[in-house]
Amino acid sequence: MGNISELLLFCPLFKEFTVEETGRIIADVLYTVSSYTKDQPVAFEDEECSRVGIILQGGVDIQKIYPTGKVVTVDTLRPGSVFGEVILFSGMKKYPSSIISNHDTLILFISKADILKLCSLDTRFLNNMMGLLSNKILTLNRKIRNLSYQTVRQKIAHFILEEFERKKSTAI
Repeated sequence: MGNISELLLFCPLFKEFTVEETGRIIADVLYTVSSYTKDQPVAFEDEECSRVGIILQGGVDIQKIYPTGKVVTVDTLRPGSVFGEVILFSGMKKYPSSIISNHDTLILFISKADILKLCSLDTRFLNNMMGLLSNKILTLNRKIRNLSYQTVRQKIAHFILEEFERKKSTAI
């Protein structure tokens, strides 16, 4: 468990926790750790989502696989990344894309009931969970806004303005 506790420190859900605190809080819930080889499916699109996954080692690709055989990688998740939390707490309950391991990968899975238990055991965990969900909403909003720009000129202008705001400098 010490090893898992150390690996969980890279996860935003355990931000501001020590190894000992992480070990103590995770001991109060049921979880499973599954291993996957490169290119092994973790979950398929439209499969029921019943738990949150936390990548401990390796990584996964979130892929949209079309009937024509075309595969589009929507995102790549690395150690510490969380998946399934948005789906688990929504009315949807099914994965919108497939999740495929891109390395030899270890994933810790926690059920919805145990995530709620962790939220009630420690307000830091609850705060981290709300922060994670909020950041995913903001990222999605940013992606939608970027997709709404119709020309390359609009996209470049927006990028330059964002960089100016972020750096507070005209140097890019």
